Amino acid sequence: MTAVIEQLRIYAVHNGRAQNEGKPLQLEPIDPFPGFEQPRVFEIPESLRDANGHAQSTTLGGVRPSGRLILFTSREIMPRAYKSLKPRWKISYRANSNHPIGSKPISDLVPGVPGSSFIYGLVELSAFEPDCVELGRIRPAEKPLVSAIDLFIAQHIRDLAKEINDQRCQALDDKTLNEVQRENKILDRFKNEFLNSIQSTGPGIEPGPAPPPPPSPPPEHGEVAASIEFRWELKQSLRIGHGVTIHLGSILRPRVLDEDGRYVPSAEIEWFTADRHVLEILGDERGSASGKGTTEIWCRVRGTSIESERMTVVVWIVDHVLLTPRTLEIPLGRREQITAQVTNDEGERATGVLLNWTHDAPDQLVVRITPWGVVTGNRLGRTSVSAGAGPEGSGGVWARIRAEVTVIDNPKKDAGGNGFPRLLLTDSDVDPETGEKRQSNPDMPTLWQEVSDYQQNIWWLNLGSPEAAFFFRRRSENQTEWRAFHAQKVIEMVIQVHMKEEYDARGDNERPDLWVRHKAQLETFQVQMMQAMWEKIAPFIQTGEDIE
Repeated sequence: MTAVIEQLRIYAVHNGRAQNEGKPLQLEPIDPFPGFEQPRVFEIPESLRDANGHAQSTTLGGVRPSGRLILFTSREIMPRAYKSLKPRWKISYRANSNHPIGSKPISDLVPGVPGSSFIYGLVELSAFEPDCVELGRIRPAEKPLVSAIDLFIAQHIRDLAKEINDQRCQALDDKTLNEVQRENKILDRFKNEFLNSIQSTGPGIEPGPAPPPPPSPPPEHGEVAASIEFRWELKQSLRIGHGVTIHLGSILRPRVLDEDGRYVPSAEIEWFTADRHVLEILGDERGSASGKGTTEIWCRVRGTSIESERMTVVVWIVDHVLLTPRTLEIPLGRREQITAQVTNDEGERATGVLLNWTHDAPDQLVVRITPWGVVTGNRLGRTSVSAGAGPEGSGGVWARIRAEVTVIDNPKKDAGGNGFPRLLLTDSDVDPETGEKRQSNPDMPTLWQEVSDYQQNIWWLNLGSPEAAFFFRRRSENQTEWRAFHAQKVIEMVIQVHMKEEYDARGDNERPDLWVRHKAQLETFQVQMMQAMWEKIAPFIQTGEDIE
């Protein structure tokens, strides 16, 4: 019906009297997203490249006038407003204002892009020929010109979506994040004693085979730092491409130990470099390869004289990057290696050089890539991967031929991490898959876990979700309310872990069952665990002090 009203002039007459003052029926106006009231208009260039890299003329060689793309915004999330907005969450294609040729959902053009659920629009281009029109004018034909236009549209949707998403994500100051990080560490230690403490089944559910023994609890932590060790072979120097920034903590993985070799989680470390002109230390444990040469780096326990051993760093001026293999299929949840062979300005070659890695999928969570080029299939989809040093497209040196990656279904999913999961904070903690901070996402749940997170045995408290953002904004006025919310999410995570362990223990003996029986099991866990957990956590919620 939406397409009919958009493509035809429809008048309503009742008992011989014209309705709507004799004007054609129109769809109701859409309230724009605050701050984006004016539509964005983009002139379409005379030539665009299609998905195969071939140039397509958008004016038929200068015969037709140039076209334009118009993007509008919606105050509401369009795909969730099923009656009024979801049918209009699309790009309409027109040869001119009176010649529609069809439309495509925004989700087809930029799947999974945060902020895109507030965008719709139209493209007008007189070069759309009759062969671009399919019967019914529901959807434009898949022609090279349409492919080139789609890429142009997708890029501008992504840019506008990022602006919207940046506005939706609240700015989180470092001081507040540090306070919440401290609270999160307290809650993380608190939850461990409740994991694997209940091994019962719910009412009405037949017990499965004997569950496996619970994983060993986290080792006893130390309190007084005595030494620092790297989980890296110190004899092996660290080679980095010039212009590359890495997270030193995720690469070298330093551990602060006490005299008995126990991990000291409360210790904070700071990083140092012997020559900042070769490697400059930035905030958040990051190091930037600022110039060609060799230097040493080390870390120290903040406020003490306890230092690690020196680590040799060599910065290369990258001249050429070659990726292998060129094509790669990765089952969902599996990891595969893309090898980057680097040639420097002196003709030396090596494959162990740290580079920046990117991929061009609209949904950036399709794959996760480590600084070493290990790619994890995180969501079904396709993308092309590249690696290099320096700014991509503006003075940097990147692989000329990208690696094409397809994430396929995996009938036999890999098991996730065992033992005690960790709850991390978006915008604060580093994603162990990529070595970069996981950014908040308002379109993801508050308790967020991707496939790659499941394998790393981590969860994320997504501070950008509407629920978390609401309580976070109120934190300055009512910290008790925020701590109660934070604790509630930790308890929910523990209960989900218990549910998974309960049903995983049954293995092949688990039978399909009614939802009401699974719900009864969930409620049993909640009754058994919540009272004890809330009694234990109540002093922390009230005062914010550590739990004995």
